[in-house]
Amino acid sequence: MVQPAKPRPSSAAILIRDTHPIQVYLAKRGRNQLFYPGFHSFLGGSIQKEDWEIGKTFAPEMDEELKAEMVALLREIFEETGLLLVTPFPDPKRLYLERKGLLEGKLSLKHILEKLHVQPDPSYWIPLGRKTTPPLFPIRYQTRFFLAKVPPEADIEIWPGELESGAWFTREEALRQWENREILIPPPVVILLQLMDGALDSPEQIEKLRYLDDENLEKEVLLIPFDPLCQLLPLKTDTVPPATHTNCYFIGRKRFYILDPAPSDPKEQEFLLKGIQKRISQGDRPVAILLTHYHRDHVGAALKASQAFEIPIYGHPKTEEMILAKGDKGIPGFRIHRYLKGGEILSEVDMGKMEVHFTPGHSPDHLAYYFPEESLLFCGDLVSTLSSILVPPKPKGSLAEYMKSLHHIAKLEYQWLLPSHGPPTTLGKETVLQFIEHRQQRENQFLKALAEKERTKEELLQIIYGREVPEKMLDFAAYNVP
Repeated sequence: MVQPAKPRPSSAAILIRDTHPIQVYLAKRGRNQLFYPGFHSFLGGSIQKEDWEIGKTFAPEMDEELKAEMVALLREIFEETGLLLVTPFPDPKRLYLERKGLLEGKLSLKHILEKLHVQPDPSYWIPLGRKTTPPLFPIRYQTRFFLAKVPPEADIEIWPGELESGAWFTREEALRQWENREILIPPPVVILLQLMDGALDSPEQIEKLRYLDDENLEKEVLLIPFDPLCQLLPLKTDTVPPATHTNCYFIGRKRFYILDPAPSDPKEQEFLLKGIQKRISQGDRPVAILLTHYHRDHVGAALKASQAFEIPIYGHPKTEEMILAKGDKGIPGFRIHRYLKGGEILSEVDMGKMEVHFTPGHSPDHLAYYFPEESLLFCGDLVSTLSSILVPPKPKGSLAEYMKSLHHIAKLEYQWLLPSHGPPTTLGKETVLQFIEHRQQRENQFLKALAEKERTKEELLQIIYGREVPEKMLDFAAYNVP
């Protein structure tokens, strides 16, 4: 069974300064970054071997891992802002050469600390919880969060590179700009900002911020706020590798759709129902279940959720037909209450109008859901941010139809592309165009191989996929070779 990517140890700092009200520092990540490009986030980074070594030089009574996490932040914050949070606090303007040397790899943090005759100071750092990136991401981190109060005389200077810029925000201002979709903020940062109130360094507030921790959340449903109008709940499904989960989306504020209630496993189904109930307990109301297509890893809990909350199921007529055609292996008693077709417009939730787009290819019943005013496209299995998409042979799929569907959604305008597998991306157009280019390259490889001489299907499979696709995945790739 395929396992989610192994998390990398990292740490992140909530930098605050004692103004009235207290402000939080958010840095805008560069557009070329793999993880949350263009998002406003806390500062942080991965833990390196040197961080453990430096950790052994101070505070012997402290936990070694905690010290390594602190040192990693000390290094990252110095690289990214010029602030070296040690005691006595040095003037950042006098550390230009040290910062430049560290960024260029000519100086180590250990060398800089020894040169300045300073040590890391644990009093700067208040440890909070540790949160692991959800399993839908191809790159994952296990991040320890810290609260750190910056000295009043601190002068932050971002050097363009990994970061584009940075600014101090009040909690209210950051959330207001995110709610108005003026800035992008990663989900864990949104959650921590929502948890903040009052004096950020008070014992009560610190305990509240420690809520965001893997142990606290192990049995609780955490709805991931990728956008003010959309929450994501990743659910374990028996899906096609490298995916291990299917994304179920809650779309809307007080009135919301449930898109692709995916799991067949009873425990995961109960987890989904708890997520829906959580929204209801907040005064929100589910309007309907939307389905992208008939595959089991998208519809497994549709009937159960529909019956539990007395809400209708919307989908393509063929979705119902193909589920019922499976008999006992399908979902006995399943029915769609409202048939949808391409070109329909719905306006049942507190958002702009939703357009239904018929996008066959991966399956003959595939639908995508588009909110032009909010710039959101829920693309189902048209695109994955984990891998290429499996296109079965006819009658269950069609590569020609799939390519037409990709070209169709490439003409739409959207900021967020929200797939069923892998994390949502704000590089939606680029991602779709990359999929089109990738498929065209595969087709060219196929035609070139056939032009050279007659080949068996197995030979074509090795020529086209052998170098790039793991052997255990070749059976899936074989669907794309006639």
